[in-house]
Amino acid sequence: MFCIHCRSEIDPKFKACPYCAEPITDLLRRYHDTPIDGKYTILSCLGVGGMGEGYKVLHVHLTAIRVIQVMLGHKKLETTALYAQVATDLLREVISPLERLPTA
Repeated sequence: MFCIHCRSEIDPKFKACPYCAEPITDLLRRYHDTPIDGKYTILSCLGVGGMGEGYKVLHVHLTAIRVIQVMLGHKKLETTALYAQVATDLLREVISPLERLPTA
Protein backbone atom coordinates (compact mmCIF):
# COMPACT_ATOMS: atom_id res chain seq x y z
CA MET A 1 0.00 0.00 0.00
CA PHE A 2 1.16 3.55 -0.72
CA CYS A 3 0.46 6.71 1.27
CA ILE A 4 -2.08 8.85 -0.59
CA HIS A 5 -0.18 12.01 0.39
CA CYS A 6 3.57 11.32 0.07
CA ARG A 7 3.34 8.12 -2.03
CA SER A 8 5.72 6.25 0.29
CA GLU A 9 5.24 2.52 0.60
CA ILE A 10 3.68 1.73 3.97
CA ASP A 11 2.27 -1.18 5.93
CA PRO A 12 -1.56 -1.08 5.68
CA LYS A 13 -1.77 -1.93 9.39
CA PHE A 14 -0.39 1.51 10.32
CA LYS A 15 -2.86 4.13 11.58
CA ALA A 16 -0.82 6.90 9.94
CA CYS A 17 2.00 7.19 7.42
CA PRO A 18 5.33 7.10 9.30
CA TYR A 19 6.82 9.57 6.79
CA CYS A 20 4.21 12.34 6.58
CA ALA A 21 1.66 11.43 9.33
CA GLU A 22 -1.26 11.21 6.84
CA PRO A 23 -4.08 9.19 8.51
CA ILE A 24 -4.62 5.72 7.04
CA THR A 25 -8.37 5.12 7.28
CA ASP A 26 -10.40 1.97 6.69
CA LEU A 27 -11.66 3.48 3.43
CA LEU A 28 -8.09 4.02 2.18
CA ARG A 29 -7.13 0.47 3.16
CA ARG A 30 -10.07 -0.96 1.29
CA TYR A 31 -9.94 1.22 -1.84
CA HIS A 32 -6.23 2.00 -2.27
CA ASP A 33 -6.06 -0.08 -5.45
CA THR A 34 -9.68 -0.37 -6.59
CA PRO A 35 -12.27 2.34 -7.42
CA ILE A 36 -15.04 3.09 -4.93
CA ASP A 37 -18.35 1.82 -6.31
CA GLY A 38 -16.42 0.81 -9.44
CA LYS A 39 -16.10 4.43 -10.60
CA TYR A 40 -14.29 6.72 -8.11
CA THR A 41 -10.50 6.68 -7.71
CA ILE A 42 -9.20 8.40 -4.57
CA LEU A 43 -6.85 11.28 -5.39
CA SER A 44 -6.35 12.82 -1.95
CA CYS A 45 -7.75 13.05 1.54
CA LEU A 46 -9.37 16.42 2.22
CA GLY A 47 -9.88 15.81 5.92
CA VAL A 48 -10.73 13.38 8.68
CA GLY A 49 -12.77 14.46 11.67
CA GLY A 50 -15.26 13.37 14.26
CA MET A 51 -18.19 13.41 11.82
CA GLY A 52 -16.54 11.68 8.89
CA GLU A 53 -13.96 11.75 6.14
CA GLY A 54 -13.71 13.75 2.91
CA TYR A 55 -11.85 12.66 -0.23
CA LYS A 56 -11.07 14.27 -3.57
CA VAL A 57 -11.87 11.59 -6.15
CA LEU A 58 -11.84 11.14 -9.90
CA HIS A 59 -14.92 9.72 -11.62
CA VAL A 60 -13.13 7.31 -13.96
CA HIS A 61 -15.87 7.23 -16.63
CA LEU A 62 -16.60 10.96 -16.75
CA THR A 63 -13.02 12.10 -15.99
CA ALA A 64 -14.54 14.56 -13.55
CA ILE A 65 -13.34 15.58 -10.09
CA ARG A 66 -15.81 14.95 -7.26
CA VAL A 67 -15.80 14.90 -3.47
CA ILE A 68 -16.84 11.82 -1.51
CA GLN A 69 -17.93 12.33 2.08
CA VAL A 70 -17.96 9.25 4.29
CA MET A 71 -20.17 9.71 7.31
CA LEU A 72 -18.83 7.84 10.34
CA GLY A 73 -20.83 6.00 12.93
CA HIS A 74 -21.66 2.76 11.11
CA LYS A 75 -20.19 -0.60 12.10
CA LYS A 76 -19.76 -1.75 8.50
CA LEU A 77 -18.29 0.24 5.65
CA GLU A 78 -21.00 -1.18 3.36
CA THR A 79 -23.68 0.62 5.36
CA THR A 80 -21.81 3.89 5.52
CA ALA A 81 -23.47 6.58 3.43
CA LEU A 82 -21.33 7.94 0.60
CA TYR A 83 -22.23 11.37 -0.68
CA ALA A 84 -20.87 12.53 -4.04
CA GLN A 85 -20.96 16.28 -4.31
CA VAL A 86 -19.48 18.68 -6.76
CA ALA A 87 -16.70 20.59 -5.05
CA THR A 88 -16.71 24.08 -6.49
CA ASP A 89 -13.22 24.95 -5.30
CA LEU A 90 -11.74 21.75 -6.73
CA LEU A 91 -13.52 22.13 -10.05
CA ARG A 92 -11.81 25.47 -10.62
CA GLU A 93 -8.50 23.59 -10.76
CA VAL A 94 -9.70 21.18 -13.45
CA ILE A 95 -8.94 21.88 -17.10
CA SER A 96 -11.44 20.38 -19.49
CA PRO A 97 -10.04 18.40 -22.44
CA LEU A 98 -12.22 20.62 -24.65
CA GLU A 99 -10.25 23.66 -23.49
CA ARG A 100 -7.10 22.07 -24.88
CA LEU A 101 -8.47 21.76 -28.42
CA PRO A 102 -7.10 24.25 -30.92
CA THR A 103 -9.53 26.98 -31.91
CA ALA A 104 -10.58 27.12 -35.54
